[in-house]
Amino acid sequence: MGEDESSLQHAVVELVTNSVEHAYPDKTSNGATVSVRGRLAADGVVHVEVGGQGRWLEQPQPDPFRGRGLTMVELFTDRSEVEHGDSGTTVRTARRLRRPVSIAEGSRTATPVERQELVVEETLDAPAV
Repeated sequence: MGEDESSLQHAVVELVTNSVEHAYPDKTSNGATVSVRGRLAADGVVHVEVGGQGRWLEQPQPDPFRGRGLTMVELFTDRSEVEHGDSGTTVRTARRLRRPVSIAEGSRTATPVERQELVVEETLDAPAV
């Protein structure tokens, strides 16, 4: 696995985990969702957006072994921002790929420049525990 892939996977996993833990800490939000949207732009930058419908809630007492998730995301990506709103919390992050990629489309392979962008969206149901 390359550095780009590893960094983006770690960042996305951290953001999804944070969305579930912080936005739905009581584990009673049945039907809660976390959405993940990724876009590879023609300029070689991957944009990822992770959002949840719940409110971002801080943990009541800091844990010295936790609380480094967003710092890790900043290390794995080039930039990130957190937006808190009435409909939930969204984190947007971006990373310029270190090497060019090709996008497989059926029996044809296209470069991001030809395709302009590749968009992948996924909605995950937050686990009801």
